Amino acid sequence: MNILYVDDEPDIREIAEMALELDPQFHVRTAASGSAALALIEDWMPDVALLDVMMPEMDGPTLLTHLRQDA
Repeated sequence: MNILYVDDEPDIREIAEMALELDPQFHVRTAASGSAALALIEDWMPDVALLDVMMPEMDGPTLLTHLRQDA
């Protein structure tokens, strides 16, 4: 399963990535912002996206709207 984790806090992003990768069936990629996440999914489509709600520039709900519009 491909998992995208988006969070602007590097420490939280690292901990979440390490925890998710404990399951060998999870393939995790992370992004530090909504715009970085949108760039990442141009070449790699996640099965699941875990989004931080409060981020600068583009918050999680706004990113989710963009993801839904560009299926």
